[in-house]
Amino acid sequence: MAKLKPFLNIGPGEFIKEEMEHRNWTNEDLAQVLGLSPKTISELLNNKQRVTIDTAKVLSKAFGQSPQYWLNLDNNYRLRLQENENKSGVEIKSKIYERMPINDMIKKGWINNYKNADDLCKIYMDFWELDEPNFEWLDKLILPNTRKSEAYSNFNKYYLLTWTKMAKRFSEEIEAGKFAKNKLEILAKNLTDYSTKSNGVSKFLGDMTDTGVKFVCLSHLPRTYLDGASFLHGKNPVIVYTIRYDRLDNFWFTLAHEIGHVLLHIKDENDAFVDDLKIEDNSRLEKEANEFAAEALQTEKILNFFSGYKHYTSAYRVEQASEELNIHPAVIVGILKYHKILAYNRLNQLNETVSNKIPKKYCVES
Repeated sequence: MAKLKPFLNIGPGEFIKEEMEHRNWTNEDLAQVLGLSPKTISELLNNKQRVTIDTAKVLSKAFGQSPQYWLNLDNNYRLRLQENENKSGVEIKSKIYERMPINDMIKKGWINNYKNADDLCKIYMDFWELDEPNFEWLDKLILPNTRKSEAYSNFNKYYLLTWTKMAKRFSEEIEAGKFAKNKLEILAKNLTDYSTKSNGVSKFLGDMTDTGVKFVCLSHLPRTYLDGASFLHGKNPVIVYTIRYDRLDNFWFTLAHEIGHVLLHIKDENDAFVDDLKIEDNSRLEKEANEFAAEALQTEKILNFFSGYKHYTSAYRVEQASEELNIHPAVIVGILKYHKILAYNRLNQLNETVSNKIPKKYCVES
């Protein structure tokens, strides 16, 4: 038969207490009999001190068992204790790694490295502001309005919750004045004018901050598929950009889309949106944000300009449209591709990276 492990891990201290009870001895009596200090007796009874060969010998003389009996009791207890501790540590780490991309967070500098399961458990509790490692609490958290990221088979809702928590934490470090909705509306109407300026990205973000909107540039986590997000921090709207796709067209569309959420949908701190703009989402709120972005990017004017050139759009015509409409070629190309007027592998040379245009003060990880 297989060896059965006891449910309780009983140490030598319990067996000593049984012998003492049988003889009606106190701790002081045992200390006198064994010739050990009261402190040593207390530690033995509470399994805090190992049974050494010398201790096993005096226990043997006092109670009649062999010294090996007491050594075996202590060794078996210590081995089971270590097994239980290792098992507990593995289970704790497994639960945390399932819910947080620990290695990615360490690489990004979001959390410190850890030495053991206890350290990791403390990191988990500090991050989520918990008094105990409560995993059921995290399991019950509701995702913010998510733009169909669940469409991916390996999408991880816990990682998304982790990213959202980090975005909200970083947003506290960004300063902005009182939110003025009317100023943001005016700014959005002039968005494409900024797109053609050499410092347009920087200037737009500065002017958006002046309207009371906080802008945060925070890289996405694996298995979250995020382009951007928007939510409220106190009385200030927050827009987060991930640079998931380091392209100018992606930046302007994401920004316009999130501004749409801010102006149309975000009323209190319970309203939050996290968006994967590569995925089609026909929900009412996302359609409204898309329509707002389309208007801000002057999509109708762009489509009208190319209505007669659907099958032979060229770089020359894009540049011509850019000059006439005062819209950056990257934005024009992005819209043409989105509407399937232009193949996705065409005119990529007219796009630009955006990461080098975003001022460092908005890039909270740096």
